[in-house]
Amino acid sequence: MSANQVTVLADWDGDGTPEDDISSDVKTFTFTRGRDVELGRTQAGTCELLLRNEDGRYSPDNQASPLYGEILPGVMVQAYYSGISGDVYLFTGKINEFRPNPRLDAQVCYVYAVDGMDALSRGTANVTLQDNIKSGVIIADILDDAGWPALARTISDGEYIHPWVYVSGISALEAINQLEALEYGARCFVDGLGNFVWQDSLYRDAIAVSTLTVDNTNTHIEATFNLLNVWNEITCQFTPPAVLQPDTVIFTLQNPVKVDMYQKVTLYCGYQYPCKNATFIKADLGYFDANSQVDGLGYRIYYNCFTLEPTFYSTYCSLDITNNGGYP
Repeated sequence: MSANQVTVLADWDGDGTPEDDISSDVKTFTFTRGRDVELGRTQAGTCELLLRNEDGRYSPDNQASPLYGEILPGVMVQAYYSGISGDVYLFTGKINEFRPNPRLDAQVCYVYAVDGMDALSRGTANVTLQDNIKSGVIIADILDDAGWPALARTISDGEYIHPWVYVSGISALEAINQLEALEYGARCFVDGLGNFVWQDSLYRDAIAVSTLTVDNTNTHIEATFNLLNVWNEITCQFTPPAVLQPDTVIFTLQNPVKVDMYQKVTLYCGYQYPCKNATFIKADLGYFDANSQVDGLGYRIYYNCFTLEPTFYSTYCSLDITNNGGYP
């Protein structure tokens, strides 16, 4: 696409709204978004600009530039095309690199920008274990953990109910890519306005009619469909037989814990592996001890004055120990 057909805006003041028109300085403009092939993985969108720089306007070290101090990585850029049907937004992202060419016969500045998918590929996503959940909720949880703005996303509900989901130790983008593979036919991308879009495997149903009209001036029409693009899927539900497990000590208190009368102490115990339906089979209360008098000269009150209230999570459990009326 020719650069003079595209309007390019930059957000030099960092207020979150690209409004400085730099189109007249754009010599070339290219961008990519979404997948590189139909069945590929979603990649971060990129934008490359070649800017005129005869006066050093886009040179970060040029103190005479009116943009000095503002030419920094992270500046938002936005590009759109004005056509017959209105403005079509092509790319919204943040500049990752400025590279001025110092040669007198060049005097240009190369600018490289990436969209929000790049941010999702950095850091580690963490989503607690959940069960019987659709992909739309999972995607929303991943984006929340990654800090993606709630108003900058469009998320379909999802076609399938996933038995369980747990995200830890991978990037948000990797988690989303894995979900794409599980829900075959779904796709995600960052649109031209910078919004995250998740479309489940039913999104093509919205296309009611697909029509191709040709006349006899066409001498050769060819369509190719590769068998590698055909996917057959069979979904079954089954319940494996239960297997009794031996008793296992998952937590041993190393030092005494003092619990004052009518007070509560909470202990936390992490699991070696994430689990969905943990439960206590037995808790040894034999070491719990209290007295009926504050000076310890009364009668002993054994573990019957203490109560245990466990709460179970996907990666740990908490145990509330409450003293219901004894002096420690």
